[in-house]
Amino acid sequence: MKTVRVLAAATILCTYGMVGCALYSFAVRGDLELVLYGTLPLTLACALLCVFHIVLALRLSGTAEAKGLGCLALWWKLLEIPYFLANFALWILVGMAFLVVPGLQLGLVTVLPLAAVAAYLPVLSSSAYQLAAIRAAGEAGIAVKKRHIALSLLFVLDTIDAILLWHILRRAEKERKQG
Repeated sequence: MKTVRVLAAATILCTYGMVGCALYSFAVRGDLELVLYGTLPLTLACALLCVFHIVLALRLSGTAEAKGLGCLALWWKLLEIPYFLANFALWILVGMAFLVVPGLQLGLVTVLPLAAVAAYLPVLSSSAYQLAAIRAAGEAGIAVKKRHIALSLLFVLDTIDAILLWHILRRAEKERKQG
């Protein structure tokens, strides 16, 4: 689990770094150079870390404790909330700039899908451990509904589902200790 925590911290730093580079570039420098040379490498690093998280979660899903994986996913998702709020506000500003300047509307069509993929990488990384927790819970005999799988892969609903899953796993552990 120590490797997971280190990789999770690196992913969180990359995600906050992406938004930080973009905000600094727009607010302080007034150009897009830092967005290209700062945000793009951090996005690629986040994508590489996402692959590591998926592989590691697959390996841990059969051996690790469900509650530990669920707790990790929950804390990670809660730490990502400010990132997503800042990211959303930033893209509203960028979208307004693209819509105000004539001719840039076509740029919004190409940039927006790339931004959505970059913003989805942290969700996918943390959801890998949430899905591993669901699998470990199923192997431990804890009744977890199939809807948790779908909800863990969607924006906003993944955080709500992580809270619900953590409560289910905590309740199952208390029942196991009592009985």
